[in-house]
Amino acid sequence: MCYVALSAPEDLNRFRTEHLQPAFVAGEDRQLQRSWFSLPSIYYLGSKSGCSCEIRTWGHSFGFVPPQEWANERDDDDGVIAAREIYRMLRHLLQAGTQVQMVMKWWDEPLLKESFLDVDLMGMKETEFYVINDYKIRFTASSFGPST
Repeated sequence: MCYVALSAPEDLNRFRTEHLQPAFVAGEDRQLQRSWFSLPSIYYLGSKSGCSCEIRTWGHSFGFVPPQEWANERDDDDGVIAAREIYRMLRHLLQAGTQVQMVMKWWDEPLLKESFLDVDLMGMKETEFYVINDYKIRFTASSFGPST
């Protein structure tokens, strides 16, 4: 499941597409995710099917790279498209001054680290982006490089 937390409430529906389906988290679910984040506004990110599991993810040790043939990734895969749309959303939010944190994990799996891993979108291309599994991510953008 993929969640983002923001420093201020946002209408993430403006980023809604066929491949990216954000939803505000409220009630009991919100209480469970509060322990993962230091920011107040929490949203679930679903993909085309409504589930986060289709979003392109990798382990942190690989580095950010374009879709890989050996991993059966193609530019037109729904999960690759969803990751690109998340990148565009993150980029827009960061450029507007919004702080952004993210967690992508299986519900019953522990996080690999309790502290945040800082990921700077500076210079990262949209085609290289993927969501990192099992870490608490804090996105930053000291300046922006090319988006494609």
